[in-house]
Amino acid sequence: MPLPRPALLALVLGAAGAAAAQPRDAAEQRAYVEGRFVRALTFHAVGDDGAAAAALDEVLALRPDDPAVYDARAEVALARGEAADALFYAERAAALAPASADIRLGLARALDRAGRPVEAVEAAEAARSLAPDDPAVWETLAGLYARAGRGDAEREALAAGVRLHDTAAARLRLSALYERAGDAEAALDAARAAQRLAPDDPTARRRVAALAAPPRPDAAADATPPAAEGGAVGGEAAAGQTAEGGAESVDALLATVEADPRRLDVWARALQALAASGDPRAGAVADDALLLFPAVPAVATPAAEAYLAAGRPADARRAAERARAALDAQGDAPDADDLRARLDRVLAATDG
Repeated sequence: MPLPRPALLALVLGAAGAAAAQPRDAAEQRAYVEGRFVRALTFHAVGDDGAAAAALDEVLALRPDDPAVYDARAEVALARGEAADALFYAERAAALAPASADIRLGLARALDRAGRPVEAVEAAEAARSLAPDDPAVWETLAGLYARAGRGDAEREALAAGVRLHDTAAARLRLSALYERAGDAEAALDAARAAQRLAPDDPTARRRVAALAAPPRPDAAADATPPAAEGGAVGGEAAAGQTAEGGAESVDALLATVEADPRRLDVWARALQALAASGDPRAGAVADDALLLFPAVPAVATPAAEAYLAAGRPADARRAAERARAALDAQGDAPDADDLRARLDRVLAATDG
């Protein structure tokens, strides 16, 4: 019978501790442990998460009741795609430091990655009660609300975060949310605020231009169908249209979204075309698309594919997981089966 995870961890840490406990007095041991902890964080910062995990396991053997070490171990496990391990370490950290907002946020991220969105929101809301003036709390909450399809709550969280730490990215997300809620004036104000914060950002400029422009006479005829807001764009049909058009079609699609960034269907077709052609612009266009529509499956799905084609597997996986969560929250949306199948391919390609 396999050992329960805590018992297995105790055996592993005990063995590591026997090998690691070289310092002879308390001061020397403390310096040694702190040095190993800093070394582990350095490994994580440079992307060597295997070495970071090994160093943190050694530190845990010597400091088994330190919530900061468990929190760091959970973060490394998340970076390695080890959702179950990340949740175990995050829960241990939260049990040791229940009043730490940072650790509650780490638990929220681990729960979210483990596919427990309701509990993830609860953990982030607990962090909010502990640190209501921390913009990171509101940013995390906004992301969790977005993945749960709770647009109103996402908008409120973003607005609260902006009051504490104003960024162009947050303002652009707010602009898209206000527009979806039917508040064109607030959407334009948020876009203009983004442009003031980042005057050289082409995305902010395009969004202001699109929102400030008078409605076109043919707007009713070519407006995005309401179903697209919920995540429905004809996946296979769109892919066929772009595949036939080649590079010229990609350029035309990008010109269209630059002229009118509200066209979700065109964003989706452009991203699919970029992914299919291996165009070097794929990653940057996916960044722009998710800045405006972070939780719309019809956009997030081809964005994940574009990231994968651009050699950015971590971003591809995050976009795919966000799109799956949004699809699950929406229920039986049109084209949901096609989108899920495409997301499954991205997740399989980025597994491990």
